[in-house]
Amino acid sequence: MPSGAAIEAFEACVNFSYNKEPHLTSENIIAVACMAAFLNMTENHSPDNLLKLSMSFLSTHILPHWDTTIKAFKSTEPILSHAKNLGLVDSCLKSISDKAFADLRLLEDPKSFDEPKFGGARRRLFLDSFTEDITSLTLPLFELTISALRLSGIPQDHIGQCLSRYTKRWIEEGSPSSIYHRNKLKKIIESIEALLPDKRGSLHASTLLRILRAAINVQANETCLQRLENRIGMQLAEASVEDLLIPNYGYSKNMKYDLDSMKRILSYFIRSCFNVPSSREPEMVIEIMEEYAAEVAKDEDLGHGEFVDLVETMTVMLEQRGLSYDGVYRAVDIYLDSHGHLTEMEREVVCRVLNCRRLSEEACEHAVQNERLSLRTVAQVLFVGQLRIREVISWGESYEEQEKKEVVVMEDEKEEEEEEEVKVGGNGGVVEKEKKEKRGVWQGVKELFGCKRGSRELKCHVVKRVHP
Repeated sequence: MPSGAAIEAFEACVNFSYNKEPHLTSENIIAVACMAAFLNMTENHSPDNLLKLSMSFLSTHILPHWDTTIKAFKSTEPILSHAKNLGLVDSCLKSISDKAFADLRLLEDPKSFDEPKFGGARRRLFLDSFTEDITSLTLPLFELTISALRLSGIPQDHIGQCLSRYTKRWIEEGSPSSIYHRNKLKKIIESIEALLPDKRGSLHASTLLRILRAAINVQANETCLQRLENRIGMQLAEASVEDLLIPNYGYSKNMKYDLDSMKRILSYFIRSCFNVPSSREPEMVIEIMEEYAAEVAKDEDLGHGEFVDLVETMTVMLEQRGLSYDGVYRAVDIYLDSHGHLTEMEREVVCRVLNCRRLSEEACEHAVQNERLSLRTVAQVLFVGQLRIREVISWGESYEEQEKKEVVVMEDEKEEEEEEEVKVGGNGGVVEKEKKEKRGVWQGVKELFGCKRGSRELKCHVVKRVHP
């Protein structure tokens, strides 16, 4: 127990013993109650005892109000086990959770309450009774509070926001320069990750990435890092390139960014979310990763092996969706431009990630004149261009041949009609009779299809099919 609280509690006990009114506040009420119980100033000693008085003061003056409850709850940490035995911790937690359930604004950051949202007298009245924030609690007390909020039925989104603000509060205190601060922040991050709601989207991807950065920096345990990466993978479509540029905190590598973590996040997305029916997330993630690859390609310390591994993970998505490789080509071009020291063999390894058949005409035109590409890749692009020209020529020849066939058929039909007319003129009435019989047959067929006989010729009423 802090010396100040202990002294105040002891003075309250002494004053009560001499029939003086003890000075009770939200900061010392828990300590006074615990000391009264320890000194046996209870019902067993006298009906008018200090424990009874302190409990009554807690119920009537402390627990009905949010701020005083938070202050009293903060004071329980040094004497947490004693406060639990007296039921004081449960009383504080119930008061906090009941009030939060009745008004979820109590779980928000007081600094976020501006005039447009809380205007005039209503804002002043609310803020007068709300200056304490549960994120100011120490980790053991905050964990107990989150558990109580969950049991009371608080929505997971609000719990997630509380966890996010709590972590942010500690991260923003500064870089963990000392071992003590580093270990303290490590424990906080690991504990917060274990408390995160299972619901997808309870925290935004940018918030999860900020937590992941801090977790990598303080070398959190593998379970914590893996769970954070999996959560980010499920929400990768809502992340930005700036969020994904995680600094490399390792000492064995000189790379600017942590590509290993990014590849694990992307792999989890491919395994879990890529094949979800009727979802636009794969295309959104592909666009994000193309920009990401183009950005990290500028890092002069990025080895070509690490770059190829990253891009190959991206190409899995492109192949499954049958999409263009233009974004990959742009990243490869930027990488080769930033790494002019590569040998021809190394450039060829980098260029192997390209599927030249999936490049647009504009990309092919650029690639043919790109001196940074390997000679083998340029040859492949030229070959693809020749294949496309052949396909165009072949299509044109097929179309021309089809037109010729149609002309020949029309000429053959015309010759048959002329021969029939000659036969009619030579054979007289027999041929004319056969012709009338055939005409009668064709007349029946035409009438079936809606053709009607006019005064001199058959008029067919054709209904045209119009595209809706």
